[in-house]
Amino acid sequence: MKIVTVLPLKKAILKGDLTYFTNLDIAVGRIVYVPVRNKQTLALVISVKELKEMKGNVKGMDFSLRKVIKDKGNSVFLEEFLDTVFDTAKYFAQNKNNVLASLIPNIFIENYDKTMHLTPPSAPLSLSRREAGGEVKPEKLLFQYPLLDRISIYKTLVRESFAKNKSIFMAVPTQFDIEKFTSQLSKGIEQFTFSMHSGVSTKKNLMAYEKIMTEAHPVLIIGTPPFLAIPRKDIGTIILEHENSNAYKMIARPYLDLRIFVEIYASKINAKLILADEILRYQTIERKELENLNPLYPLSFRVDFKGEIEVLNPRSNLEARPPSFKYLQIKPLKK
Repeated sequence: MKIVTVLPLKKAILKGDLTYFTNLDIAVGRIVYVPVRNKQTLALVISVKELKEMKGNVKGMDFSLRKVIKDKGNSVFLEEFLDTVFDTAKYFAQNKNNVLASLIPNIFIENYDKTMHLTPPSAPLSLSRREAGGEVKPEKLLFQYPLLDRISIYKTLVRESFAKNKSIFMAVPTQFDIEKFTSQLSKGIEQFTFSMHSGVSTKKNLMAYEKIMTEAHPVLIIGTPPFLAIPRKDIGTIILEHENSNAYKMIARPYLDLRIFVEIYASKINAKLILADEILRYQTIERKELENLNPLYPLSFRVDFKGEIEVLNPRSNLEARPPSFKYLQIKPLKK
């Protein structure tokens, strides 16, 4: 008999992990069904120990252990993705259960049985990637250009990536961004471009997911950061678009900044990371000097403003309409 510790794939169940017993041959990283408040809940196994090792602890428990209901097999999620989730939880000092449930789209949790068969069983991807990439530090690039210029360069990057048999994931903060970039970048490669977000029906997301997982040709995926959970194994470039947007910050628990999550994941899979926007955040530009981040192209500080600019004459304005406030004049103290 074994004692297993799991993390439920559902938010706000408990503040910690849960413990069960089982006679099944279960290993760390597998997905199981466990009883939680009289409901079957998907959970990720994070620890497995033999009962004889835990006998003293089990006897000291003030509650009875419940039994694992069913073993669903190996997780569809890549090992690097799960490592990133736990590192993100540690970075923001948040509960692992809530972070895990927040970073996995509902399409995987509510339709797990439909998605699990699309991922062929294989050895842990991290081994093959580390062996192939060695200890090479993943590349991080800054890309500050006007929107139309960025789109033009993205088209070139996609063609170059496809030629190298590598897929691209573009992370964006909102559904509006997804629709905007999909319409611009999918021309000519419609069959290899996929947009993923919660604004469309589950049926359409499942259809897109199935095509992503069964397409032998490299693909371009445009979606919000949680859709990095898609276990596509050939992603060589991740673009963090509209990097300056506050929409990357969660306004509810666990209050994550998804830009941090994307950056950690890119380093885990040794993918090139491109931080892009018309004007990057000041702290991101500062990293150019502090961390020796290279620009994809020389940073452009030109802003394409489409509105009208009117220069007002302050003197004529004051004469026509006297100010409704008093001036405060500060004079130095006399010695």
